[in-house]
Amino acid sequence: FMDVCKNYKMITFEGGFVSRKDGYSFGKHMISRRYSFSEYLTKTQKSAVSFNTPAVQQCHGWKLGEFLALGKAIISTKLSRSLPYPLIHGEHVHFVDGSFEEINAALSYILDNPSYRKKLEHGARNYYLTYLQPTQVIKRILQFSTKLIDYGNATIEKKE
Repeated sequence: FMDVCKNYKMITFEGGFVSRKDGYSFGKHMISRRYSFSEYLTKTQKSAVSFNTPAVQQCHGWKLGEFLALGKAIISTKLSRSLPYPLIHGEHVHFVDGSFEEINAALSYILDNPSYRKKLEHGARNYYLTYLQPTQVIKRILQFSTKLIDYGNATIEKKE
């Protein structure tokens, strides 16, 4: 994603990895300084597109929730962990295989089609409001304690 963005003539890319405590380096994708949370949030809000990829052990990174809450157009590699409801390609997120070619094509498509970008932004925000905002999470927890909950493809039954 970073290589695609850095080579894309129509955008200005700012971002990368911060140095880790163990000294591991991500080479050309390192940034020279850490951003304050407010600066990071402001820059993310202004961004035309965000990129998501699973984190360690294929878990959802915390950025996915942030991007959904902010209503960002999200390009993402496939997710293997479940969510309260599946993210739908073209509605909540734009899925890619992670290759330079697919990321480049997705970025071009989203930037060249403002209506599609807006659809992804609205879909991401609506997904957050419907499934992930704290009040919705609390409702699901309370439902879980009293009855069956449908999690898309799986149902958990309360044992008496």
